Parts: sequence; C-alpha cells; structure tokens
Amino acid sequence: MGRGDVEQQLLEMEPAAAAETQQLREATQSSRGASKEVTVGKDVLGPYVLDRLCGRVECPRKPAEGAQFVPPAGPWSELPEWCHVGEWSPAATAFFALMFVLLCAAMPVALGIGQREQMAEVVADLSADGDAISWTPVLARAIGGTYGIALLAGMLKEIGWWPLVTYTMISWTLLSLRLLFAAAAPFSASFAWAAELIRYIALMQTTVVVVVWWLAITPLVLLLEKNPAKRKEFWNWNFSFALVNVHCLNLPVAALDFLSAPRALMPMDVFIVGAVTLTYVLFYTLVLDRNGIFLYFMFTPRHHWCCVIYAATLVLMGMMLWAWVGIGGCGMTSFSW
Repeated sequence: MGRGDVEQQLLEMEPAAAAETQQLREATQSSRGASKEVTVGKDVLGPYVLDRLCGRVECPRKPAEGAQFVPPAGPWSELPEWCHVGEWSPAATAFFALMFVLLCAAMPVALGIGQREQMAEVVADLSADGDAISWTPVLARAIGGTYGIALLAGMLKEIGWWPLVTYTMISWTLLSLRLLFAAAAPFSASFAWAAELIRYIALMQTTVVVVVWWLAITPLVLLLEKNPAKRKEFWNWNFSFALVNVHCLNLPVAALDFLSAPRALMPMDVFIVGAVTLTYVLFYTLVLDRNGIFLYFMFTPRHHWCCVIYAATLVLMGMMLWAWVGIGGCGMTSFSW
C-alpha cells in the first residue's frame, strides 16, 4: 500500500472520528445533566419505582449459597439485608389472616341495618341544611378540596402516576375528596353519604402520615444515612413545597374540618378505617415490597417480630382515633343491629 493510499484513508477516517468524538461528548454532557437532575431534581424515587412496577428491572433477590449479597442500586441500597431479602415470616401471614377474620366477623354489625339507619339520619340532617346553608364552611371546604386536587394533578403531571401508590398521597386524595364532598353535602344526599363514609378514614390517614413521617421515618432515614451530603439533600427534599403540604399542612386542615362539625364515631367508621388500612397493607406487602419498593421499610414482613410492629401500629391508630373523638367531644354511638 502506497503512502498516498494511507494518507487518503486517514483523511476519510477523520470525519468519522470527529463525529464519534462529538457523539461521545454529547453523551457525556447528557449523562452529567441527567446525574445533576437526579441529584437536585424533585423526583428521586420515581424512576426506581416505575422501573420495578413496570417490570423493567429485576427485583432484589436472595444471594445464592456462598455468594455475597450486593445491595441493589437505588434509594434503599443502604437498608440492612433483613429489610428486603428473604421469605416472609409466618408471624406476618398469621397477623394478616387474623385481621381479615376479625374484619369479616365485625362486618354484620358494622354494616348492619342499624348502622345504616344511624348513618342515614346523619346524612338527612346534612342534606337538609340546604334550606339554611352556612356559606363560610361550604366555601372553605370547596377551596381546600379544590386546592388539594389541583396539587395532586400538578404532581402527577410533573412526575407521573407513581405517587398514587403511596399511603401519603392516598391520604391526601381522601382528604381532598372529603372536603369537596362535605362542601356539596347540603345540596346532595349522595355527596353527604360520601362525605360521611370517608370522614374518619381521611382524618386517620392524615394523622398517621404526619405522625409516622416525623416521628418514625425521618429519624430512621437520618439514623441510617451517614453521608452528610445525602442527609442535606433529604432535608431539602423534606421541606420542598409539595412535601410540606402532604406531610405537615394537611393535618391542620383535617383537624379544622373535623372540629368544625364533629360527629360521633360509629362502628361503621371503625370498620371502614380497619378495612382500608388492611387493604393498603396487603397492597404494600404483596405488590410494592415484593417489587423492591420499600417506602415504609420498618413494616417489612421478613422478621419474626414484625407482628409486634403491626400490633403497635394498630394500637397507635386506635389511640389516635379515640383522641380525636375526645378532642371533638363527640363520643361514640352504641352498637345496634
């Protein structure tokens, strides 16, 4: 091969090499931009959660015999192995089965004709207020409910649908719907029924979210996270606009709604709180946890003392429910068939 031929080949290779270099530079810049977006962006969990729910990434698995466990990359990579690897404890299965049996046993009383008649009287009083409407609470609830739905819609538009699988955003949605239904209750018996059926579950879930987030999850995250930069990032995220709304301001709103028009606690309310709570716990353990999404890692079903945490949570919810009844001074209705 002559010198001229070699020079000709080199000249022909230069544009291709330049193009490859440019592509590599663009890919590097894009990677840096994506990394920066993940670090300072609003949605840290979204890609991880969506990849696992949509089956795009394999879930964490127990290592083979003799193999070393390698934590999965993601927001929960520093959790202890017992939180997310291994089979369920029989205690978890027994606890969930017991709760299901108790709910089934309580259903004839909680949803019986006597309870439905009591609720119908409450609804009749609410819908009869259309003749003499107090516009201040109606407008306040309508504004609060509209704001809640608007914030939810903005969040879903910004980061997608994945927040709807969280207990926090379910509670936010229930509270927003409760406000809207209560605002429309004087004009419609159907809305009055809806408002009363979700009254206590909306109040309870909002209370649980705020108490558990600030007294359990936040301290545990700060305890487990040793990296100062990540701790600071967590705090910045914790005090972002959306998080302050759904983890802090929601509780005063729920309290004002309840205390402005308290109603006696009914067995039907207790049943609804228990049924909705058990439904979400089963969804969390059977769907989210099994897919490597450990939003509430302290509720892992993989250790034998998990039933102690579950029972303590139920006791805490019962205490919260009774505390609200005491604060509202509304008491509890008698059991009636």
